[in-house]
Amino acid sequence: MPNHWHFVLQPMEDGVMTNFLQWVSLTHTMRLHAHYGTGGQRHLHQGRLKSFPVQDDEHFLLVCRYVERNALRAGLVRRAEEGPKNES
Repeated sequence: MPNHWHFVLQPMEDGVMTNFLQWVSLTHTMRLHAHYGTGGQRHLHQGRLKSFPVQDDEHFLLVCRYVERNALRAGLVRRAEEGPKNES
């Protein structure tokens, strides 16, 4: 997806998922600012983190289908199996 991403994660211990997502967001932001020379000029991910607990197998499969089909619904691919294309 050109403007967001989805993760389906299972933390192995308390706090590790938050730390991982903070690291991913920070690293991605720093890379984009370095690439485009926009350091300190704009926010990329401010206030956009959402997380939802998945409590059973049926809900887990529903979440995985949603994530897998996201690029298809957005018209970025012809088949969900193709996955998003990296345009950069």
